Amino acid sequence: MTRLVFLDVDGTLIDHSQRVPASAQEAVRAAVDAGHVLMLCTGRAIPEIYPDIWDLGFTGIVASNGAYVRLGADVLTDVRLDAAQVAEVSGVLDDLGAHYVWQSPDAMHPSAGFAQAFTELAALTGGQWDRYLDYIADYTREGLPESSSKCTFTVPSATGHDLSDVTGALAAAPYRLAPGYGGWWGPGYPGSWWPTGSQRAPASPASSPTWGPTSPIRSPWATRPTTSPCSPRLARRLPWVMGRPRRRLRRRG
Repeated sequence: MTRLVFLDVDGTLIDHSQRVPASAQEAVRAAVDAGHVLMLCTGRAIPEIYPDIWDLGFTGIVASNGAYVRLGADVLTDVRLDAAQVAEVSGVLDDLGAHYVWQSPDAMHPSAGFAQAFTELAALTGGQWDRYLDYIADYTREGLPESSSKCTFTVPSATGHDLSDVTGALAAAPYRLAPGYGGWWGPGYPGSWWPTGSQRAPASPASSPTWGPTSPIRSPWATRPTTSPCSPRLARRLPWVMGRPRRRLRRRG
């Protein structure tokens, strides 16, 4: 019997080094050889999916928390926040001191704080995120997008704010919020916004207790200095984000 199999990416197909381990490769290929149809189902956007994952035999993808769905070459769903909504959410996050990135099928638009924090994180994790930063560099764009599938953000606890401040400011807006896990960001309150038309968007309102802030979790990232180097390719794409000369942006080694 042929089955339709949905697989997540992070922690399922790829490990902490952003690689697909041999065991996962073998399992996926065995499923394809057995005639099953495999689909990716992830919070990641298309620019965050490595080519070698597609090479395993996946037929399609449910990306960006359901805001974008593609089967073969056919796009079945592409629900986005428009320019006015992007500006509204960005304004709220900026006012709260949050770091965020807009994720679309064809581009990534990080805020200055997000790009800097993420590259510093990558430097502090022994190169675990180098592959990710190198790969998304070609998709990274300056400023706000005209439309976007999803916004991923974190509210550093040092700002004195949490997710309740974000949901309070956007309570009447047509968005969905998914609180996330903040261990790798240091103390903070992570989450994602996406349009209400997305297939995987939870039905619960933002005021539901299940949508409350995650607990701040301590990590080395929170206490390290903010001078860590970042991916060279991302640095070339983002000199405007890092606020320092390109020649000082080099891979740790």
